[in-house]
Amino acid sequence: MNANKLLIVGIDPGTTTAYATLDLSGNVISVKSAKNLGINALLAEVMQLGKIVVIGTDKAKIPSLVEDFSAKTGARIVYPKEDLKVEEKKSMVREFKTENEHQDDALASSLFAFKRIKPVLERIDSYAKDNNKEGIKDNIIDLVLTKEVSIREAADIIENAGKEETRIIKKVIEEKTLRQNDFLGLYRIAKRYEKEFMLLKKQNDNLKIQLKGLERKYSYFDPKGIATKVDKKFQKNILFKEKSINFLEKEIERKDNEIRKLNGSINSFNDILSKINDVFILKKLDNLGSAEFSRKQHLLNIAKNDILLVDNPNIISNEVINFLKEKVGIIITKAPASSKIRQKCGITFVNPEGINIEETNLFAFVPRREIENILKSKDVLKLVIEDYKKSREYLSKSL
Repeated sequence: MNANKLLIVGIDPGTTTAYATLDLSGNVISVKSAKNLGINALLAEVMQLGKIVVIGTDKAKIPSLVEDFSAKTGARIVYPKEDLKVEEKKSMVREFKTENEHQDDALASSLFAFKRIKPVLERIDSYAKDNNKEGIKDNIIDLVLTKEVSIREAADIIENAGKEETRIIKKVIEEKTLRQNDFLGLYRIAKRYEKEFMLLKKQNDNLKIQLKGLERKYSYFDPKGIATKVDKKFQKNILFKEKSINFLEKEIERKDNEIRKLNGSINSFNDILSKINDVFILKKLDNLGSAEFSRKQHLLNIAKNDILLVDNPNIISNEVINFLKEKVGIIITKAPASSKIRQKCGITFVNPEGINIEETNLFAFVPRREIENILKSKDVLKLVIEDYKKSREYLSKSL
């Protein structure tokens, strides 16, 4: 089997674990199940078939095995808003031959994932055909699905891998973090492009002046007979200069677009840096599950007294919670945490209402004064005391 073949895998974890793999055309590659199939054995089996770019599950709450699989492969997880119904799954797998319900669920998960990403695959296919990118189509799919960049950005990264600015942008996409040296590097590149742009423009203007002079010099020729009356060398000279002008105009337009993009990035970076002393930096997590934490911890480096911004605090891993208890006292959450989660975690969850938050992919920035006011407020102090009491009660019951 081709190790570079891009695949979708659906996983149904449990005492009997099942998995199903599809290619990116929706064709079934394999459907298997086995008892006590752990993460390492599952990885060993599936990764022999190809490179996994998408993982499907039929559960709204992502199983820990699926999260671990995603963390180890870098594949994107596709999951439903609500658990897929039994009737719905049966309808999806009716035309396929399977051995048990576990395989049905795994196959349904993979087909659900394929249906969700199919519109993206179709757009990439159309883009590759229209822009002569068939040779790098799989690489584009890999970047778009796993790194969540646009189709054009993915193609540009692949085709310009040797450029310094592409290297910086690729690193930012993969690590989702920015450093001051990267800002300075982009600034130097933007200045170099501005200089090249001015030279190209000057050269193009000179060619236009030369072309107009030649046109005036030979304007007395009959257009119909110019092919015989005008020297062939002169004709070639005219044609060459016209092609040069067209090429330079396109090159100027391309450089101009690159300069605008780089200047936009530099302005955004400078704006963030200029406010760094007046804001608290919140470290962002989508949820408190192990896959999300494993994917981001080496980038965020969550340390003692950090404040987190979490989209959904109701997806949790005991290992992550135990780690955060030692370091984080307060988590700002976009969705309210359930009372059970609050009781179990022993961490205070704060609603962001009234807080002015500015976000990037990996971090959020909040005015220092607003965070300090929240930490001093009676409501938050009351929450801290209540959550501490609940966590002590939960711990006593569990003992």
